[in-house]
Amino acid sequence: GWNNYSKVLTDPKFGKAIINTIVYLLAIVVVVVPLAFSLALLIRNSFPVTRGPLSLILLLPALTLPSILGTLFHLVFHGESGVLNQLFVTPLGFEPINWMSDPTFILPSMVFQAVWRWTGFITLFYLCAMEAIPKVQYEAARLEGAGWLRTLLVVTLPGVRHVAIFS
Repeated sequence: GWNNYSKVLTDPKFGKAIINTIVYLLAIVVVVVPLAFSLALLIRNSFPVTRGPLSLILLLPALTLPSILGTLFHLVFHGESGVLNQLFVTPLGFEPINWMSDPTFILPSMVFQAVWRWTGFITLFYLCAMEAIPKVQYEAARLEGAGWLRTLLVVTLPGVRHVAIFS
């Protein structure tokens, strides 16, 4: 009954798990939302021929099966023989990091994996929202003499506000 709840609430591991979950959530939101918005702007302002391939490349991690993602995560972050250590950490002269068993680095590696997986998906949402903004609004802003930044602040950001809240 209620004894289980009181036992869990007084367990220090439960408190640490709650803190880790909050940090994980905040880190992902703080990184993914602005990054996805920026990538959507880049794709939208790129050449029309490159939009499809760029969107596909960004969407691939979200479409990948979780078992394959787990395997890729293991290959990238696995101890001394992991791709991350082999390509970046060791060549820069640092000691290899055991990303998956060192408590200092497991949370950043999980955040990195989540950012890699979901940024493209959220970028697609932003891109769709930007395409749904009526072209008349952009034309009116241009006729009023608004520059790129002013157009972004007055037309684009309000037009994708609902996607930002959803994200």
